[in-house]
Amino acid sequence: MSDSGEIDGELSRISSYNEIHPYVIRVEEPHWNSGFLAVAVGPTIKLQGWKSLKNTDYTVNYRRGVKGCEINLPEVVKPEKLEIVDRTSHGYKKLLIGWADIYIGSEMGIVSTLK
Repeated sequence: MSDSGEIDGELSRISSYNEIHPYVIRVEEPHWNSGFLAVAVGPTIKLQGWKSLKNTDYTVNYRRGVKGCEINLPEVVKPEKLEIVDRTSHGYKKLLIGWADIYIGSEMGIVSTLK
C-alpha cells in the first residue's frame, strides 16, 4: 500500500525494508517507549534499577522471551534465585503464593495484564 501511495508510512518494519521498497524512507524515531517494571507483594522491597538487585536474596522471576530481562537479570540476580515463567500470569501467581519475591517484565506487558 505504501508503494502504491495509498498510505503514507508503515510502523515496525525491519531496518532493511526500504532496500526492497525504495519509495519508503526510514525515520529513526521510536513509535513507542517501554521500560521495565518490578512487581512485588512485600511492602519492604524497594528497588532503584537493575543494580539494586545485586547482593540480595530475592527470588526474581520474569517471562521467557523478554530480552531486557534475559540480558540484565543474570548479571545481578544469583542463578539459584532467578526463575523464568511462560506467562505473566504465572509470575503473578508465584508472587501471590510466596514462591517469588519479585516479578519483572516490560512496562507495556505488566500494565496491560494488570488492567
